[in-house]
Amino acid sequence: MVTPTIPQAVQSCHELLVWLIPQLDKFPRACRSSRQAPLVI
Repeated sequence: MVTPTIPQAVQSCHELLVWLIPQLDKFPRACRSSRQAPLVI
């Protein structure tokens, strides 16, 4: 899935997202949707 040509930063970001997305499911849906501002990185 992850090839050696992918930079370490990209791989780390992917691993963070894989961990983060299930964490977001633990919050109530109303809490997550209360902020409509887009995520700016």
